[in-house]
Amino acid sequence: MFYKEMGDGFPLVLIHGFPLDHSIWNECMISLSKKFRVIAPDLHGFGKSTDTPANSSMAGMAHSIQTLLIRMGIEQVALCGHSMGGYSALSFAEQFPASLRNLILISSHIFSDSEEIKKSRFSTMEVITKVGAKNALANMPGKLSDQPKTQQFCMNLLQKIKDRSATISLKAMAERRDAISVWKELEDRAMVLAGDSDNFLPIGTIREMEAINPLSSVKIFEGVGHLPMLDIPNIVSAEIIEIFKE
Repeated sequence: MFYKEMGDGFPLVLIHGFPLDHSIWNECMISLSKKFRVIAPDLHGFGKSTDTPANSSMAGMAHSIQTLLIRMGIEQVALCGHSMGGYSALSFAEQFPASLRNLILISSHIFSDSEEIKKSRFSTMEVITKVGAKNALANMPGKLSDQPKTQQFCMNLLQKIKDRSATISLKAMAERRDAISVWKELEDRAMVLAGDSDNFLPIGTIREMEAINPLSSVKIFEGVGHLPMLDIPNIVSAEIIEIFKE
């Protein structure tokens, strides 16, 4: 598993979403590394990491993160996961609770897919097998952000996506379980950051999460889409730092 590392202090692991890689955190890492030892891996099948296992799941992704931490000699971390990265971070919290201090979700949630979203993911998988991931996901950058710079950044990353990694990851997301009980148990160690213009995550979903765990920290950014770490990196970094203040 490839990873980028910056800074000293308490370890903070940043997990990217689908179909991106560690580079979505580049600007945030500059600010965060002043307080944390920041580690941004590429999940298997993305970026510079080896291919996705055929039986990949959110639990498997979480296990890969834990394996990396053991290899680095790190016993406890804070996790920050974006979208799919948030799903794997929630699985990490369930499997390795003693290894987790805080959990931050960005544009992510604790619920399993609705039947409609599952069908959409499996439909996208079928399209990928016919025309390839680059073509099947070509319209995605425009849905992720309304910022031209961010859209171009995502377009560049999409040129590197592997068909196999895309289909396996979509299947893993469709088949994941909810993490409601995990979210409750985290209490004030949980934070969720989201944009009110996110095309994939309704604000109502965030409010449901807030009701399930009233001790969690919730921040909603005005006029921001699915990629706040790219659109407003300094603000996102400041919010992450805030949760660690005594």
